[in-house]
Amino acid sequence: IIENMSGLDCPHCHTPIALYPGHGGDVLSKEFNVPMLGRIPFDPAVGLSGDKGVPIVVATPDSAQARAFRATAEWVAARISVLQATEERPLIEIS
Repeated sequence: IIENMSGLDCPHCHTPIALYPGHGGDVLSKEFNVPMLGRIPFDPAVGLSGDKGVPIVVATPDSAQARAFRATAEWVAARISVLQATEERPLIEIS
């Protein structure tokens, strides 16, 4: 599970603001017994940079959103690496 629009930082005081009540990603993660991979905070800049064809990790690499995307990608890559090393038959064929 990757929780999108997981709150936002107030542009004035930088205090986290919950956009939705509850913890939907955590609930789904437990319900379906799958890991919570990450939470991406809301920022209109993500969509705007995507519309321009420039990923947020390139447009503003130090933003909270870029850091969240990188952390999620790193978690997924690490998990695939572990699974790949422990499976009898590789999950991904690399040629």
